[in-house]
Amino acid sequence: MKKSLPLWLLLLFCVWTTQRATAQVLPQIKNKPVNNTPTGAASNPLVDSLVKSLVGSGVVISNVKTNIGNGGTGTNFNSTFFGTFKAPEGVIGKPGAGNSITKGTALTSGLLNGIVGNSNALFNSSTSNGLTGNGNANGMNANTLLTGILPSGSAGLNDVVAIQFDFVPQADTVSFNYVFGSEEYNNFVGSFNDVFGLFIKGPGIVTQTGLPANTRNIATIPQTSTATNTVSIYNVHAGYVQPSGTTIQAVNPTYYINNNSEELTAIDAPVDTVRSNRFRYDGLTVKLTAKVKVIPCQTYTLTFAIADVGDNIYDSGVFIEAGSLRSYGAVATASSFYPRFKMGIEGCNEGKITFTRPPGSEGQEIIARYQVAGTAINDALANGGDYLVSIDGGTLQQLPDSIIIAPTANEVVVGVQVFLDGIEDDNETLVLRMKEFCPPHNLRGDSLVMPIRERFIYNIKPDSAKVCLGTPTFINQTSADTLYAQTYRWRELNAVGDTIVSPTLSCDTCKAPLANPAINTRYVIFVNDSTSQCWATDTVLVKVYTFPTIDFLPMTCGTTDSLEQYPQYGNAYSICQATPLCVNPRARTSNGTLTYQWSFDATKNSLYNGSVTTDSIIRVTPTASSWFKVTATNELGCATTDSIYINVVEPPTVSFVPARVSICFGDTVALQPKLGNLDGFETYTWTANKVDANVFSPTSDSTFAQPKTNTVYTLTVNKGPCEVKKTITVDVADSLSTDFTYSVPVAGDTVAPVEITFVGDLAPANATYEWHIQSVSPLLTPIDTMITGSLNFTHLMTTPATYAVKLKAFVTKNQLVCYDSTVKIINVLPEDPFPVNVITPDTKDGKNDVLKFKNKKGESLIYGGTLKVYNRWGNEVYSSSNYQNDWAAKDLPAGTYFYHFLSPKLKIAVKSWLEILR
Repeated sequence: MKKSLPLWLLLLFCVWTTQRATAQVLPQIKNKPVNNTPTGAASNPLVDSLVKSLVGSGVVISNVKTNIGNGGTGTNFNSTFFGTFKAPEGVIGKPGAGNSITKGTALTSGLLNGIVGNSNALFNSSTSNGLTGNGNANGMNANTLLTGILPSGSAGLNDVVAIQFDFVPQADTVSFNYVFGSEEYNNFVGSFNDVFGLFIKGPGIVTQTGLPANTRNIATIPQTSTATNTVSIYNVHAGYVQPSGTTIQAVNPTYYINNNSEELTAIDAPVDTVRSNRFRYDGLTVKLTAKVKVIPCQTYTLTFAIADVGDNIYDSGVFIEAGSLRSYGAVATASSFYPRFKMGIEGCNEGKITFTRPPGSEGQEIIARYQVAGTAINDALANGGDYLVSIDGGTLQQLPDSIIIAPTANEVVVGVQVFLDGIEDDNETLVLRMKEFCPPHNLRGDSLVMPIRERFIYNIKPDSAKVCLGTPTFINQTSADTLYAQTYRWRELNAVGDTIVSPTLSCDTCKAPLANPAINTRYVIFVNDSTSQCWATDTVLVKVYTFPTIDFLPMTCGTTDSLEQYPQYGNAYSICQATPLCVNPRARTSNGTLTYQWSFDATKNSLYNGSVTTDSIIRVTPTASSWFKVTATNELGCATTDSIYINVVEPPTVSFVPARVSICFGDTVALQPKLGNLDGFETYTWTANKVDANVFSPTSDSTFAQPKTNTVYTLTVNKGPCEVKKTITVDVADSLSTDFTYSVPVAGDTVAPVEITFVGDLAPANATYEWHIQSVSPLLTPIDTMITGSLNFTHLMTTPATYAVKLKAFVTKNQLVCYDSTVKIINVLPEDPFPVNVITPDTKDGKNDVLKFKNKKGESLIYGGTLKVYNRWGNEVYSSSNYQNDWAAKDLPAGTYFYHFLSPKLKIAVKSWLEILR
């Protein structure tokens, strides 16, 4: 049993339908829907294009017709039975080069989509296309032609599909290739035999029995008699064993391909498994060629027709190869007397053009017409020409515009003698172009081109060489000239005269000398062919690559500054430990680009920021001193290796404990860092973020400073390439300012008791403060009286004494307390005594007996001062340094005296006169 289920489809059908439709798309498949030409309508341009795809060289077609209409039923209106196919694996025909058809035009008595699929499917490719009986539509006679080639007594035609067109051949033979296949195979051999034919009609065609005049079927079996030569199911098959046991013998099985393992055959016909799942027909022929003799430039009609016979099921199809409809004339080929040169060479190698008759034209005169063209001049040397010819060894003449191959000859050989004219015109050509003929069809054949050169072509291989400076290399080692005797001579291209190029070449007559130039050098070789005495020349450029140079530039990554060398580290390039290191080899080459390969101690260095060992600049983070080695290689392989030692310095340690201190305004602070890992070559720099930082020794490891405001001090320690910065913050308390004034009710009166008013002046305003009133002399109890709460107050001083009055203020910074004070001395005096002017000693009343100083209230005042008494003549009569109000003028006569009393403690002085009365 069979089924109509398409599997893996490798045939590509571009089909024509009466409406635009898209066929099924399977892997590697594209379909191109095209409209049909309805019955009776004019030829469709797309059908013309389809037919033209069959045409190769030497043929022009016209008047394309088809009997395809709108079908017999509505269900078949969109049926597809005529189109193009594409089989990329060559599954149409027998596998193998030249044995199969990969693309072309297909006709089927069923549907095109029934051709693809599995030949062992459940259902047959069996569909009526509804075209029964219209094979003679559009002025065609397909029914008549097909009936004419059927055996007598055959059943009627069904599902007729036909294409017809006129063509004009250029030559006297026309041919094309095709394959026939059918679902009738192999079970219905001898009963239902579908038919197809490839019919030609025109001048000179011998009429085939049963067909119209000058018409015959050229779809025939090769080398068979006329009676059995038609390609059909009953003429090409492998035989069949009927269920009754009757065996139908095979006919022409050499041309048959079995495509179904379930169909029995009478002979051994193995299935082609490569094709079995791609092509549904159970059997098909090998690729066959239809060929017929024609008269050039005459018009012929070709009709391709196929039909079911006896029923309208079990379809058949014919596959015509694209481009295979051809008409061949004489074939012209170019060669030379010495074929290895493949060209004409002036003065030493004669060219040769051979005109060969086409196959099947034996016994006929063939005329090859062409146009002589090209840059070479077809004339004698004396007339400025480049060549003359001799036809089949005849005398020299100009090349004519046609060559005749006699009926008894197979070819004509035209010798082309090329003249040595001494002109450097190395690209001349002799061209033959087929003339336009068969007017008005403008058929044109191919062109033949024969190069004509001053010398033969010699190719130095390789045609260039690259070497490292000082490294010799062989040149011209692989040129393919070992079969011929040749002599060589080498020169530099710019050599003067016959100067030999040595010593840059090992020899100047070798085929492949050893070259060792110091600079780019082009060498020229002169080659002489010993047999023909033709000569040639070619050049080879030996390009000299210098070795790269390396000039290391180590630097800190991210900067443009190179590392420095330090005497204390042996003048090695040094970098601080753990600082990203970039080592630039600064490799240079005059030849192409460079590649790099680095090596280093990976235990002391880790790759940095995605760097790899093939970078031009290696980037690492070093932990210890090590070597770095790089190999720079140019595009030829010239390599230079160099190394650099990088010294890694461990940085010093710097710290401040604590890292923040506080001072009072105006104080000095000691800046003393803790230092470690020093080598004695360090330098120190102190800087601050304030201009009034007042650093005493800015280049010492420790220093003093007197900042006025909060200040950050930075110590920079440089140890070789290492630079370490640490900071200490000094917080400065606010500046304090204290002052006060005092006043008494009566200006200048500070005699006790006295109220003194104090007014304080304090900055900053947020400072705290306290007043202290202390007795100095004499010491009173209490000695110190503290007053707080107000900057302005009044204090009563009742006791004469010397007082120290202090205003003391406080501010805090962090946990530091700062203070300032102002002290002023105030003398509180006793009352001034009234002067005493009369004393009356010895009056016995006990009054006014002594010199006693009293205040305004009459109270005695004890001053403890110095008293001196003088008589009227200025003589001192009494003196006491600690007078206690007790002098009674003893032993002095009455009279007038003068005294002077001074109390230094109380700052009191009294001068007056005194009358002593007795």
